[in-house]
Amino acid sequence: MLTTCAQPGVTKHELDGEVYLYLLHRLMRKGCAFVTARDHIRGTRAFGRPTVVLRHDCDDLFFRSVAMVHLETRLRLNSSLYLFCEPEWPAPIRIRYWAGSEKWVCLLQAAEKEGIEVGYHMNAYARADFDLPKAVDMFRSDVQYLRRFFSIETFTCHGGRRGPGRVSNLAFPEQAIPPSLNITNASVKFTESDYIGGFRLATLGGGGLLTYDGYLGDGGVWYGYRDWFYGWIGETCCQSLDEFVERMAPGKAYQLLIHPQYYALEEWVHF
Repeated sequence: MLTTCAQPGVTKHELDGEVYLYLLHRLMRKGCAFVTARDHIRGTRAFGRPTVVLRHDCDDLFFRSVAMVHLETRLRLNSSLYLFCEPEWPAPIRIRYWAGSEKWVCLLQAAEKEGIEVGYHMNAYARADFDLPKAVDMFRSDVQYLRRFFSIETFTCHGGRRGPGRVSNLAFPEQAIPPSLNITNASVKFTESDYIGGFRLATLGGGGLLTYDGYLGDGGVWYGYRDWFYGWIGETCCQSLDEFVERMAPGKAYQLLIHPQYYALEEWVHF
């Protein structure tokens, strides 16, 4: 059994590509239906089977995220990958993120044609120093640029740095988004005060549209710990990946937030 940690900072196993493959195969043996966040918003459900939304937020190392979704297309799994768009980044950082981008963009475009969703990972609010009009302009520009390459229909909010009053990208007001962009927030909302078993309890909804019955994330979400998973179903934390999968129920929906840059392998392109 592969365990997760019962409280932040207590490492029970190392998070790596082998562990992620193990998780995918467990979900496949469970008979889960894999749908994109976009299709989940549209109401796609697998009655009689658990529905899984694989959400990948690409915070760094673009090529690793492409390798992960390439692997998933080979396994005939749909997932959603969310990309930054930061043209004003200094060259060393920009090159690190988009290293060898032409090859990897082409691979991602091919994966998109096979059912992978590509979305926008929004950190415009922080980049604009939490100046809302400036952030809206950045948001619009980012989406328009990414749509030159991909069919961007949903976005997720990057956590990122905090501003005054600990505000973050997650506080970006959706009503400020120009309706003409026709883009939907696929993030899962979190409360700041409710804790269960040491973890923040997710509010079941993103933009008032998404509902989930359970949530599994990697440690990249919390405090820089990137070597464990945490998960909950209903209001109960799961103590292992196996427990999470075993408790998944037919007709219920689950989001898995995975950050590929920490452990996806380039060799998966040749899977």
